[in-house]
Amino acid sequence: DDLLWLDLANSSHTNGNSAELVPRSKAISDYAGVLGHIILAHVGDKENNLQLGRKVCSVLVQLSMEKCQKVIQHACCGLISFLSSLRHSLSSNATKIYDEDISDCLIAFISHLCSDLQKEGSSSELALIPLIDAMREAVGCADSFFKFPRSLRRRAFLTLFQPTRQEWEVQVVAFQCTVAIINVLTAEEASLMMFYAIGPERNVKLPNEKRIQPLLIDLLRYRQMSARLLKTKAPGRFYKPSRVHKRLAQEALSLETFPVDLDELGSPKSSAWKCGNAILTLRIGSKDSLHRGWVEVVVRTPCSRVRRLVKWKKEFITENPDSFLPFWEQLHSRSRKEAKNNGTLESTSTSVQNTNKIELAQYVESEESRRILENANRVIERFDSLVDYNEKSDTAPKQGKLSNGSSLQPKLIRRKSKSTFEEMLRDGRKASTLKRTMSDGDLTKKSFTTKRNTLYERKRSVYSWLQYATGVKSVDVDLIQEIEALGFCKQVLGVPESVITPTSYQDLFVHERMKCFAIGPNFNRALSILDRVTPFQTHRIALFYGGQFGRPNKRNSRSAKADANTNKDGDKFLMATQASTDFWQFAKGLGDLVPVRHCKYFSGGLDTSESLSDGSFALVWFGCKGGSYELNDPILVDSMVFFHTVTLMPDRLTNRKRHVGNDIVHIVYGLDIDTLEVDHERMAISGHFGFITIYVIPLVHVPLFKVSVHLKSGLDKSISAALDHLVGSWLISRQVGAHFVRNLAMQADVICQAIIEDKLGLVLNTEDRSERITDTERHLG
Repeated sequence: DDLLWLDLANSSHTNGNSAELVPRSKAISDYAGVLGHIILAHVGDKENNLQLGRKVCSVLVQLSMEKCQKVIQHACCGLISFLSSLRHSLSSNATKIYDEDISDCLIAFISHLCSDLQKEGSSSELALIPLIDAMREAVGCADSFFKFPRSLRRRAFLTLFQPTRQEWEVQVVAFQCTVAIINVLTAEEASLMMFYAIGPERNVKLPNEKRIQPLLIDLLRYRQMSARLLKTKAPGRFYKPSRVHKRLAQEALSLETFPVDLDELGSPKSSAWKCGNAILTLRIGSKDSLHRGWVEVVVRTPCSRVRRLVKWKKEFITENPDSFLPFWEQLHSRSRKEAKNNGTLESTSTSVQNTNKIELAQYVESEESRRILENANRVIERFDSLVDYNEKSDTAPKQGKLSNGSSLQPKLIRRKSKSTFEEMLRDGRKASTLKRTMSDGDLTKKSFTTKRNTLYERKRSVYSWLQYATGVKSVDVDLIQEIEALGFCKQVLGVPESVITPTSYQDLFVHERMKCFAIGPNFNRALSILDRVTPFQTHRIALFYGGQFGRPNKRNSRSAKADANTNKDGDKFLMATQASTDFWQFAKGLGDLVPVRHCKYFSGGLDTSESLSDGSFALVWFGCKGGSYELNDPILVDSMVFFHTVTLMPDRLTNRKRHVGNDIVHIVYGLDIDTLEVDHERMAISGHFGFITIYVIPLVHVPLFKVSVHLKSGLDKSISAALDHLVGSWLISRQVGAHFVRNLAMQADVICQAIIEDKLGLVLNTEDRSERITDTERHLG
């Protein structure tokens, strides 16, 4: 009831005494976490709790504007914990209820930060990281209780679009905050910001500015594209990461197994074009598959990969052909040895059915191959039967009458139809006298060279290629409109002006034109390598259990005694074979369990083959854009966390350490100790990485977590200074504890990767994809 300690107006810090302000800011930060639990658990009067929350939020915003770095760090951590608790407590409301007082506090906080960022040298670089992180959490509340004005959205975006700080880790954190701002922009606002971003080139002051700005422009383009594609979709009941994972796995399997139709020459009916920093690929579904009558349209950009199946014919097709993907077979496949040793009737009938399916597929393939080979042999026999000794003549007409009625009697030499090119060389005959055509042997028609050039020119335009691939003169309007919705205008696609679509879309690739690729094995390999890099940001986090139920078994105990690397108590976390129900309840808040076999799009280094040497299930979480979690659509995914959960891996110490030893961030839930103080030097997991360890200690008598963050001893000074604002302890409600710990781990992971980027590679997946798309220019036709 005594709230005088929250009143900063009469405190001694106004006279320059910051010694008192540092512990007071720490106490207010811890109190914000407890207050978040009270609001979540609905303890006491709801209105009084909200009034107290408004007061605490105002005090934290005032503390964030101080000059002391420690005070700013404590204020930002308290603000993050309070806002996350308040957002979770109001997430069940069907309608948005904006809180005016809290909105005013957050508007003042963001405005002050934007002013600070525009002034060079106004705040230290280390203090900016927690401030930008708190701003990202505030922007995430725009879909709940925070009324984010449009003018402030634009100002915040433009401020972060042109950074004034040269430290790369600060720019990476600012990039993540800018992504959150783009996600809350409307399509019209994104179009306006894109108009500003792609304007005349400005003077680049920082060396890394050119790395960030093209990625943000692509994100603005993708924001408009996703708004078009999701306009007609109805929201689902609730969000589950496992549903997002399933759709991502289906998309990856569909790209790999899509059956492509063949033309008369046996070449696949597929083509690709490059437009700016985007790659458009089209593939026609095979006539002998469920994808008959469908066109696969895929757009790959640095921050997205959009795949759509569109009908190009209306009759005799299968609706939703991707629904027949063999996911069950992937999870329950058996080795040949098991199938051979199993002699039951069920296995016999199953093998017979599988054999029939395989024989049917082989029969269809052999019939198609036999037909193509027969046609090719007939054409070759016609060419081999005609040899002209006159090397000057361009054609060798066969005996007969031409169109003008004159008769030709050329001197021809008959030879065996099975003669080869090597036999011609041995006989001294030149192969240049043989002229191949596309006229089934009638050499009086046009030559193959003219036809090939015409066909190549036709393939350069998307519309003309669709005419050639589908065999129809007028391409379906729905197909054209679907490609237009992906951001390509009619002029870029080569659509005639006579074709009218019911809806017109804005061109997202201004001043760009289509450049056709030369399709071949090298280009297909480049596309497969590009698809291995996910368009969203990925994090690998190690998750341990250190409670009393995670005791090592006897076999691992003996191996641990013999291993010199397990001399620390922390290495015993690697040998845990089971965990308590509290741990699994906490893990449920971190993410969902999904089959490892389906994580081919990103497995975090785990084995996705049939052997399952790293376990059958994994814990994953997806962050979605714009707060539209209920759609469960992969197009909204902007981040992914893959947890290397030790208790889900097989009981092999070396195999476990191979994965968690390469993770930068470690999370340890529960400690079998008698005190809340953590001896990190004794508890740390040995290895080259593990720069930061987050200990989550559940309190016994109250539903709270004590979250304690420690750094690895002997770290480089630059890494320690950048992570210093994360070091400390907080009291967090159990209901939002997993959310708080996950965000803390993601932030620490991205900061560490940015600092040691020269050793680990590019920290941003979007930048990595952008470079790979640029490398594909060598495959242009």
